[in-house]
Amino acid sequence: MSKYKASIYNYLFNSVNSIIIIFNGIIMVPLYFHYMPVGVYGAWLASGNLVAMVGKLESGFAGVITQKLSVALANEDDLLYRKYCGANILSALVMSFLIFIVGLSIIPFLSELINVPVGYESDVTMAYFISLISASLSILVSLFGAFPQVWQDTAKVGEINTVVNILGIVAMVVCLITGLGVVSLAIGYVTRAFLNLILQGLWIKSHFNNYTTGKVLYEWTSLKNVLKECFYPFLSKVSSSLMFQSQSFILAAFMNPVVAAYYDITSKVAVALYNFASMTNGSFFAMFALTFAKNNPEESNKTVMNVSHYFALMINTILLYSICFTEPIIFHWVGLDKYGGLLLLVLIVLSAYFNQCKGYLNNLLYTAGYIKKSSILDIICLGIYILVLLVVIKPFQQYSIPFALMLSSFIFVVFYLRLMKEYVEIKIWPLVKTFMFGLMLAGILILCNYFIKYDYTNLFYLIGYCVIFTIIYVGIILSTDRDTSHLIRKYIKV
Repeated sequence: MSKYKASIYNYLFNSVNSIIIIFNGIIMVPLYFHYMPVGVYGAWLASGNLVAMVGKLESGFAGVITQKLSVALANEDDLLYRKYCGANILSALVMSFLIFIVGLSIIPFLSELINVPVGYESDVTMAYFISLISASLSILVSLFGAFPQVWQDTAKVGEINTVVNILGIVAMVVCLITGLGVVSLAIGYVTRAFLNLILQGLWIKSHFNNYTTGKVLYEWTSLKNVLKECFYPFLSKVSSSLMFQSQSFILAAFMNPVVAAYYDITSKVAVALYNFASMTNGSFFAMFALTFAKNNPEESNKTVMNVSHYFALMINTILLYSICFTEPIIFHWVGLDKYGGLLLLVLIVLSAYFNQCKGYLNNLLYTAGYIKKSSILDIICLGIYILVLLVVIKPFQQYSIPFALMLSSFIFVVFYLRLMKEYVEIKIWPLVKTFMFGLMLAGILILCNYFIKYDYTNLFYLIGYCVIFTIIYVGIILSTDRDTSHLIRKYIKV
């Protein structure tokens, strides 16, 4: 399978899975509120943040080992490849166990940490415990998933993940109906993690010998050497975790779980859509690593620009639709009484936008082999984020989190662009123009949208307006973006 085809397969299946996650995270929320109070849902979000932060103890190993395996495979160094395979398997087992133990130590303090509503302490604690099991299994899935990524053979794993995600939702709904409350949400996650581990594991095992001439080498020396390289990626992962996974925890701990729930609802559409963009980093990770390993600047620039053009179009479109249509969606979804307002929405969307840009550029630097440098910059970014947050959290309240994230991410987008030009020899100006054009177009259309008054409380009017809006937007893109127009015309043969 070619590197482009494998990466596109990977992205398409990840997109399908994101749609399923959107269904679970957005469409299902009114059902959650039918079976549990808003405060309990907010406490679940906060406990989930704790689980996610503990899960980051996998040290950034998945990214490091994928990059190392890709280079070994590209250089046809079978001995080194088998050593890295062994290091990956050993690390997965050790880290999964450590994550479970660390997570258990939080349980005695959980209720006080996140202000669990009175009477629901045992339910939230049980949900946290089951989620912890899910996180431990997910670490195994994540690290073992490096193999099909490096092999550029991701179609079957994508199919498995899609089916398993659906089964996870089914398990959750059945548990909700039977009266398990917030515990049902955790059962859905652990069902997905367990089935993914079993089914993907069996597939990887059956295909493993196709990509090596010998047995996997389990050497503690190889594992130790790779772990040394994971020190800075570990701190980088912790940094990212504190910046994103801690948001509901901060709101629940320093304000209350209801505020955390309202913040989550306001951000839900944007976060769900930006999941599509963030998958670019994972889906094309191995492809970038294999390309940069050839040390061919011309091919590297071509590959980066091809992917970046699509990525820029996607995140600019997400920004546009998130700001224009979140309020109407929330009105028909859970009601505007749970909406945080336009200012909070704009800050959340902009912070997510610049964070996506930062993450994408960081990923490029990472796959080019500058693991330590990209990780250190992520750590410094966390420092700036915390500093800004401490200054503004008291006067800005819930607005402080997206504001601090937006400012720190924007600063480091500039740094990453400079480093890409200096170290990876990527032509920066065409990259910047690609992003800026879409951003300016989105800004103009957002202003036009808020000057147009229509009755979005009428679902028929909302759908009609959305269709007209989309036709105009697509028309502008096709008439101004020659690359996208050429691509579409090529496939529909116009």
